[in-house]
Amino acid sequence: MPSRPVAIIAMGYRRAMTIAIVVIVWVWHVGNDLPVVLQSWRRFDPPLVTVAAWVVFSLVGLVATWRLRRPGRQGPRATALTWALLAVLLVTEVVVFVACPLTERFRGANWVLGTTGWFGVAVLWQRRGLAETLTFLGLHTLLASGLLVQDGSVDPAVVGQYLMISYGTGSLQAASAIGYRATDSAARRAATAAAATAAATTRRIVALAVHKARQDRYQTIRDSARDLLAGLATGQLHPADPATQQRAAVAAARLRRLLAEDDDVPEPLLNELRAAADVAERRGVAASRWSLSRSASCPACRPARGGPFRPACRAGRPA
Repeated sequence: MPSRPVAIIAMGYRRAMTIAIVVIVWVWHVGNDLPVVLQSWRRFDPPLVTVAAWVVFSLVGLVATWRLRRPGRQGPRATALTWALLAVLLVTEVVVFVACPLTERFRGANWVLGTTGWFGVAVLWQRRGLAETLTFLGLHTLLASGLLVQDGSVDPAVVGQYLMISYGTGSLQAASAIGYRATDSAARRAATAAAATAAATTRRIVALAVHKARQDRYQTIRDSARDLLAGLATGQLHPADPATQQRAAVAAARLRRLLAEDDDVPEPLLNELRAAADVAERRGVAASRWSLSRSASCPACRPARGGPFRPACRAGRPA
């Protein structure tokens, strides 16, 4: 399951691509199809078929746009609505083909030839599988080709126009669907790599900070041991003196604890125990070396919600 930063970055890429496809569909439908409908609707039989078809496509586009604002819905109802919208697009395309004059079916007046694919891509935009989008585009192309053969429109000029329109619009539509999924996959990989790099950098910084703290503690222990040994060597301190014995016990305990540390990022509880031991030693109290044990099978050792380990847990034990 992707982490939260990865999901946020991937979501940003998906949102940008979704906005792009919505803008393309509506600019194409309003800027290209609507002027064609207004100029050529009288040539259809009946004339209002192309106007009604434009309205139907607009309604499908509104539903698709509304669904794109609420991604992530892949249940049975969403799937049924998807296929219903695709069926409406194909049926409307056939109706416009039939009502369009034979001489205009593969020219500018038949606006559905280049628009159906864009609306199908928008309806299937949030579907995970690319095969569904390519299948719809293939059905759309086969449908138009079948109508071409049925009408006997095998004039080389007409066939050339049809192939040019089909290739130009179909390649763009397929490329947009493929590019969306490829970009989404690349965004996830990039976000995952960025999160891994950030985690590695954080671990390195923490490890350097821990190492620096150990070096500081080692310097303090060395100074304390040097003063203690120098006092014993010069006779200023006597081994039988209780104060000298206390100083030696404190220095030995701190040295044992320093040598026992082997983790780069200490556990929170262990870190607190070490801090408490340092405070005690600065006050002249010898602290034993502590090690942390946490048993997954022990309920008392599990972290409590919203806080540290439960007080009943005997997480630390003197070594």
